[in-house]
Amino acid sequence: AVRGVPLAAVGVRSGRLVVAAADQHAASTRWLAHSASLDANHEASSSVQLPEEATWLHYGAPAAIGLSDRRANARTCISADGTMLFSCGYWDSSFKCTSLESGRGIVSLRAHVDVVTVVSLSEDGTTLVTGSRDTTLMVWPVSAAAASHGRPPLADKPRLILHGHDDEV
Repeated sequence: AVRGVPLAAVGVRSGRLVVAAADQHAASTRWLAHSASLDANHEASSSVQLPEEATWLHYGAPAAIGLSDRRANARTCISADGTMLFSCGYWDSSFKCTSLESGRGIVSLRAHVDVVTVVSLSEDGTTLVTGSRDTTLMVWPVSAAAASHGRPPLADKPRLILHGHDDEV
């Protein structure tokens, strides 16, 4: 926990420590080796202490009703370069990409017909998968190069839609 709030995502990316809290606030700061104890998978193994100068930015929109707090870590992920936060669980069935430098929304997409319950990035950061209460998974290509040139890092439509789940993902 940080600031007394459970963590949703923690990562060390490009020399920066990036933390997203379950209360929809995120911070990014220069990595200080004594700030946290991280294992080989870059997951927090203890509480995280950020320097006082870390700026907390609000991300996202109001969350949908009925989402489990225990799965907050499935609703956020950090881009491979540590500059973007992908999040879901919003009442409008969207998932969002937020700049961790400015706190501004980069893109908000509504492709699922019900609340998006999970977002996950591939290990190399080039593929995002979203899952929903509508029982589908969608596969999205991620372009960090597009984002660095001021364009959205995601296309308007998914590369692939996977059907076949009997219940929400």
